[in-house]
Amino acid sequence: MTVHVQFSRVCDADAAFSELHADTRHDCELEFAGDAVADVSHALDDWLEEHELPFTPEQTDAHTLVVRPPAG
Repeated sequence: MTVHVQFSRVCDADAAFSELHADTRHDCELEFAGDAVADVSHALDDWLEEHELPFTPEQTDAHTLVVRPPAG
């Protein structure tokens, strides 16, 4: 399974790509091959908190997470 992660900012995708060891990067989208969505979401949560970014990963379908500001 491949998990797709979409960021709204290229700079966040750049940093996450190198620090989270994504398999591929296309502009604001990262791909993690062979990882479970829950594992990638947890890693993103930790990474966002570590970098004090005001975003959260939201699952939009079975294989896609979108990093965006929290709802509400």
